[in-house]
Amino acid sequence: PIQDTGGGLVDVNMSARYDFVGAGEHELLTEIAALAGLTAPSGRPPETSARPLASDATGAGAFQVNLGVALEQNFGAWLVNLSGLVALRTQRQVNGLTSQLGPQFTALAAVGYTFENDAALVLSANYAAETDAFINGARVARSARAATTLGVTGTLPLGDAWRLQGGVSWVLPVPGLGQNQTSGPGLTVTLLRAWL
Repeated sequence: PIQDTGGGLVDVNMSARYDFVGAGEHELLTEIAALAGLTAPSGRPPETSARPLASDATGAGAFQVNLGVALEQNFGAWLVNLSGLVALRTQRQVNGLTSQLGPQFTALAAVGYTFENDAALVLSANYAAETDAFINGARVARSARAATTLGVTGTLPLGDAWRLQGGVSWVLPVPGLGQNQTSGPGLTVTLLRAWL
């Protein structure tokens, strides 16, 4: 078997959130928020990979615009979140062909608990589905993708400015909950620095 490792600069994302309803302003929902984001193709797309398994591919090679809404409710130290997003990607040129991924739709449900020391733990379920892609304007049959992911994420404050964040996730290998996507576990560890 071939084994390979790689990495590099990933696609850069800028996100924004606008709260229509703030905490305590509505009887049923703590917050109603609009979400928006833009991802720039600063990473390496798969077709320019220099490795046999494209393990150094770190980007999709296209701009992506995200729009969505988030509904949240507090119950003391508990927070419940339901979010929905739609993503649109621009066309790109790949080996002389015009390629474009189909729109992607994402639904996220999460439940979080905040401890007295400001540490937090979040359980989440995420379903993302993408319609068929297009090559030179023609739809590519059976190229649609979908994935269902369960995750646990935690955050731990390290003083006033630093925060350690990490999580484990699992893309479920269940027919009907995924399509044309790899399944299996994932692990993330992030060190965050805040300037206030």
